[in-house]
Amino acid sequence: MVKPIFIKSNNLLIFRHFGPKIKHVDKKKQQQIEKLLGVDIVSAERIGGFSAENYIVKTRDNHEFVAKILRNNANAYVEQIETVSRLFNNKSGKFFTKPIKEDVQHRIIISKFIKGDVLHGDDIKECFYKPVAKVLKHYEHIEPNNNLKTSFDLYFNIKASQDKINDTKRKLKKTDSYYELVKNILELKTSILNKYKKNDDLVKWIKSSNSFVHGDFHNENILFSKSGVKAILDFELSHKGNSAEDMVNFVWFAFLNNDLSDKSLSKAHDFLKTCENVTKVSKTDLENAFKLTFLRFVQSSVLENSLIEYKEPFYEGLLQRDLKKFKEIDNHMQIILNKLLA
Repeated sequence: MVKPIFIKSNNLLIFRHFGPKIKHVDKKKQQQIEKLLGVDIVSAERIGGFSAENYIVKTRDNHEFVAKILRNNANAYVEQIETVSRLFNNKSGKFFTKPIKEDVQHRIIISKFIKGDVLHGDDIKECFYKPVAKVLKHYEHIEPNNNLKTSFDLYFNIKASQDKINDTKRKLKKTDSYYELVKNILELKTSILNKYKKNDDLVKWIKSSNSFVHGDFHNENILFSKSGVKAILDFELSHKGNSAEDMVNFVWFAFLNNDLSDKSLSKAHDFLKTCENVTKVSKTDLENAFKLTFLRFVQSSVLENSLIEYKEPFYEGLLQRDLKKFKEIDNHMQIILNKLLA
């Protein structure tokens, strides 16, 4: 077996540079990946991931793959991907990128390496809006089945979300340097969750939604080429809901992830306007999807738990950003929606 090295980063297939720093695949996982591929690995590059460790691996015979090492139940992941595959009539392509090898026991999923660009910030130019919207239009024709969970099941269990917040609070110690930051954002999230308990109109909208939703549709799960969209990745969060969820999720990550400046809101507005023109989405759908997406991120305590576990300043910076952003959205929801949907 050849010991993997950490190759120089490029701009191809970069998902997220989140998580603790890992220089290489550990020896056991290296051997498991090599067994799955049937060939030695000569290099490996960590390309991030929250729910999984993602690596670009290059084999001795000069082929490249993406190895996803899941932290959680691999059986559920594989079942979900197989369900989505059937919805796409078992076809792989730019609308649905399917893994090619699976080792459920060791939680390893292998996909082909697809050469394409992941765009961020100002690199997401207006010429890419329509190609992205056309992918979402394609998803409108996918008929979801009852094996997919619903938006309501996934994002409206307020009690479970509050339990997770309380569990995070118990892990937090007053001696932690970031104690006040984490406490403040958890208290804000609790306050926001309590408001959503009473939002009957949103609940009614969610329960009446019955379209295919990618579920994690954003710029880091899209590979671009000069002519448009090369491929869409990571379908493990696909569910039954409203297609506007994907549009707003893209906006959240591509344009509003770091701030809610007029420039960011303007770019988000232009993208959503393109979606209105290309798809069947309505302003009401987009408004409700924005509220649901806000609730989705409020419910997550991943950053708080990551900071408590790894104690890395990186997570602290993200939480400071989110605390400011969540406060602004909570206090000025309608003003922000007016700017987005004018």
